[in-house]
Amino acid sequence: MIRKVFNWLLICILAGGNVNAQNFLHRTRVDSVLKTGFYEINVTPALSALTRTDFSDLRIMDTKGNPVPYLLGSEIAMRDSAQFTSLFIVQNSVNDSGHSVLIVENKKKEKLDELYLRIKNAAVNRTLGLSGSEDGEHWYSIMENLNLEKRFIQGKDSFMEKITFPLSGYHFFRIIIYNGKNDPLNILSAYKKNPVNLLGVDSVLINPGSTYTRRDSTKTTWLNIDNAGRYHVNYIFITVKGPRFYRRQLDVITREGLVGSFLVSADSVIQLRLPLFNDSAFRIRIYNEDNPPLDIAGISMGQSAEKIIAYLEAGKSYELEMTSAEATKPNYDLVNFKEFIPMDVKGIGLSEIVSIPSATPSGIGLKSFWLWPVLILVLVALGLFTFRLTREMAKRS
Repeated sequence: MIRKVFNWLLICILAGGNVNAQNFLHRTRVDSVLKTGFYEINVTPALSALTRTDFSDLRIMDTKGNPVPYLLGSEIAMRDSAQFTSLFIVQNSVNDSGHSVLIVENKKKEKLDELYLRIKNAAVNRTLGLSGSEDGEHWYSIMENLNLEKRFIQGKDSFMEKITFPLSGYHFFRIIIYNGKNDPLNILSAYKKNPVNLLGVDSVLINPGSTYTRRDSTKTTWLNIDNAGRYHVNYIFITVKGPRFYRRQLDVITREGLVGSFLVSADSVIQLRLPLFNDSAFRIRIYNEDNPPLDIAGISMGQSAEKIIAYLEAGKSYELEMTSAEATKPNYDLVNFKEFIPMDVKGIGLSEIVSIPSATPSGIGLKSFWLWPVLILVLVALGLFTFRLTREMAKRS
């Protein structure tokens, strides 16, 4: 009897601890799917305001509650040649230590934060390091211990690998792939993504409703930004009316600390590109030194246009669920089939975003109010069970 009580209480605790393990707070319905295939959903500022910056708390669900795998458009290497420019490969060899050494030239010394490698199919894992150089002789570390995961594309003999790193403008980039005692990878080509028009509606979405206050002190201007809807932000545009000539240091500070430091010069619009964040408030510090403060006419924030791409079946209904403190980033098989997604993916719309009714009070009560009493009862039952077992063993002996 005691054992049964113990088992029942243990089940209650486990059930209570898992109630609402991934409780989503908002949802929106996907428009009717008329033809089976891949579809893309545009991420609006209103949608991004309800998700984390990595979209780990966003799910696509069918009517049976089954998750539908999806990819972000930024995770898919575009195959349109207009999107990419080949980089000249200075060296592609294997050194005496068995390491693959790839050196590419950034002729215009453009500021880059990603490179793309086309690699022959290889179901192996590798680690690489990235360095930069101005003269091709003296190298400076950029990133270390980056992982190339085991990948290949069925039906194609090569795949594109994206390498992301801190923004750098070196003349040369060197990638060293550590092969150990294994054969090297066959690297076919290297690319950089072509820049986009920062003010184009197809590349950057301007976030609504942001406001700011300013405070000028000796040699410094502080701009306190209110990101009203916790929208995703990775672009800041500052319209400056004067003075005609200026050159100032500028810092962007979020709750994580300093996320960007820039040297800005005379222009009507300052354009800043930053790592993606969604703080409700952040600050900009402008170092005026002995100069008068900048005459700022306005500040706006934007985010890179993002898409959600999924394979949807005709006749089925789907919805997006978002905003969860407990959700973790999903790992879908679809990531291994990027190159099968067509270039002309059809767009599909969403209904109005609504709140999901909260979970039943009984579930919440078990998780919070009753957890400690139930735990105490389990310990008491466990003690009685142990005492009874000890006494029976003593009688037998």
